[in-house]
Amino acid sequence: MLGGTRRATLRARLLALLGIVTLPALVMILLTAAEQRRLTTQAIESDALRLARLASREHAREITGGRELLSSLGRIPGAAQDVAGHCPAFFQPLLRGFPHLANLGILTKDGAVSCSVAPLPNPVDMSQTPAFERAVRSQDVEIGDYQIGLIVHRPVLVLAYAVRGAAGEVARVLFVALELGWFGQLAEQAELPRETVLALVDRQGRILASSVDSARWVGAIDPALAPLLDSAPTGRRIGSAVSIDGVHRLLAVAALAGVEGVHVLVGVPSKVAFEPADRALRQQIAALVALALFAAAVGLLGTEVFVLRGIRALVLATRRLELGDTESRAPERLPEGEIADLAAAFNSMADVLERRQREAEGHAEQLRASERQLRALSQGLQSAREEERTRISRELHDQLGQSLTALKLELAALGRAPGRAGAEGTTLDASRLAEITNHVDGLVQLVRDISTALRPGVLDQLGLQAALEWQAAEFERQSGIHCTLDIGGALASVAPEVSTAVFRVFQEALTNVARHSGAREVRVSLEGTETALTLEVVDDGAGLPDGAATSPTSLGLLGMRERVRLINGTLILGGAPGRGTSVKVVVPIGADRGGETC
Repeated sequence: MLGGTRRATLRARLLALLGIVTLPALVMILLTAAEQRRLTTQAIESDALRLARLASREHAREITGGRELLSSLGRIPGAAQDVAGHCPAFFQPLLRGFPHLANLGILTKDGAVSCSVAPLPNPVDMSQTPAFERAVRSQDVEIGDYQIGLIVHRPVLVLAYAVRGAAGEVARVLFVALELGWFGQLAEQAELPRETVLALVDRQGRILASSVDSARWVGAIDPALAPLLDSAPTGRRIGSAVSIDGVHRLLAVAALAGVEGVHVLVGVPSKVAFEPADRALRQQIAALVALALFAAAVGLLGTEVFVLRGIRALVLATRRLELGDTESRAPERLPEGEIADLAAAFNSMADVLERRQREAEGHAEQLRASERQLRALSQGLQSAREEERTRISRELHDQLGQSLTALKLELAALGRAPGRAGAEGTTLDASRLAEITNHVDGLVQLVRDISTALRPGVLDQLGLQAALEWQAAEFERQSGIHCTLDIGGALASVAPEVSTAVFRVFQEALTNVARHSGAREVRVSLEGTETALTLEVVDDGAGLPDGAATSPTSLGLLGMRERVRLINGTLILGGAPGRGTSVKVVVPIGADRGGETC
């Protein structure tokens, strides 16, 4: 089963490798398809620009005709006033001569329609139309905007010309409404892909003219056109959206020259526009898949014949090694090449594992020795704790108990002998009170001595430096060994747990000096920097015996190691027999690193 799993894994990796090999070809095919799509998009944009130019040229011709008509009518003296009475009969022949004119008429100077070829169902006011507003301020024919006509009710472009009196005042305003029928002829002449829409739209997205389904499209607002029109107010832009007929189209928009806010729109269905590129992409991917399948079949067969047979021997050796047989080795007679190299590497690995197993057994013995040291330290701490409790109990019983008993007796005597008048009674009471006061003072001093022995108050009140100075003085007074303390550098603020640990290590070092070294002098240095706190205790005694630094019975040294390790510091022991001993503690300040012991 293991061999089958390995073979399956190798085959999977081979297939993955074939996939990676074919990936560049797939990427190239996709890039080619993307390039074809880009070229198709450029072609549609180019067609939109070409149609916009044709539409602009045709549109300019229609505007020129309307300008000439209005200019000619405006130059006829009194024409506007004369035809007002028998309009629209006068304008109808003119309208027939210009098939793209939707309407022709006259406005009063206030913008009311006084003459219109198209019938007026109701009075119409055109004073708010852009063409009228521009004409009354100009001496020339003015062009308005494409809009839904107020009279004909379909998209038209209004041109207006103000006829003025002798004093230059506006008498009448002539206007024509240009039809968009020419746009339909342009759409029929253009060679566009099937289902393509050619349309004129204004800046709000309203369709003014369309080559497809004009009755449904013209006058409608397509919200999908808003982003394109906002981003291309005067230039051209291409995008894609779902049109109002529900068809996803590639849309190209180009501005129509001569009229602000009007654009030529070309909408090609996406499936039609990209059909050649998609078909080529499908064909190329099919060919690539066929080639990949053929390569996979050949590769799997070759792997079975040339690779897996040699691997089976390695699998068996691996299974034996997995079961704990460190003497398991792969056979040396394997096909030359990578399989043989793999077998040699496996055998080397087995040799290394066998060697490391032996090393691990040695490390396990070291761990057991460390455990023995820790157990000895724990037992030593328990013994020290019991000794300390015994000493404190003895002092409390012997000294504090006796003093309290004496105090009790004095108080009882005072209770039995009430105060007497006279000088004799006064002297007796005063002497007894003095004895009681002395007993109380002795009790207070005893409590202070016990408290100081447990934890010096100077460490909490004045800090580490003062505590070390006090302990050094006490050590010299009690042991008779000269002790000098050198403080170097500015001590930064030290955490309470660091101060306690350093002070206890200092106490233990002095205790070892007094008990074991036979030294005559101890030199102590304390130095603080921005990054570390260093304490060093050096004596001129007998020095450390060989093996004492690592002996499980050296409980004092074990205790110092543990204290320094808990504050991430470093404990360095130095010295040799006959040359004194040095104890150095380095504690990092503001750093986070593990402690180590030398």
